[in-house]
Amino acid sequence: MPVTFTILPRHDLVVVTYSGFAGIDETIQRGAECGRHPDFRPTMRHLIDLSRVTGYERDFPKFFAMQARLMEEFPRGPTDQMFVYFAPTRPGQEMVQMVRKSWEGLDWALLVALEDETDVMRVLGLPEDRIGSLLATQDAAEQRPPAAE
Repeated sequence: MPVTFTILPRHDLVVVTYSGFAGIDETIQRGAECGRHPDFRPTMRHLIDLSRVTGYERDFPKFFAMQARLMEEFPRGPTDQMFVYFAPTRPGQEMVQMVRKSWEGLDWALLVALEDETDVMRVLGLPEDRIGSLLATQDAAEQRPPAAE
């Protein structure tokens, strides 16, 4: 499963994009890379694009352990963090439900899940109406998975 992240410092935003089959190990790896990226800031908002997910790893104990690990990898900022999920498909919506369950009781994380891309952009206060348009901006500090050897 390709998972990539793009840091947009000017927008105070991390865009995480999943496609294909969402695996837990790659998510952990990319999350750690993102948290160590020099442009990453703990106060950044997150836009998670699940629109191209076709399936996901259903190892629930491993998933909950991953969520706990990612929370350790991402240093917490002085304010609440916003996570906006673009989940127009059933697999993406199911993934969001798993995230919601794993984050129950957290008072510092605001999780919003939307099925309409334009609504996602509006919630984030962005002028673009598509994620692709946003990613085309010049201030992207992009991190892609390493090329296969």
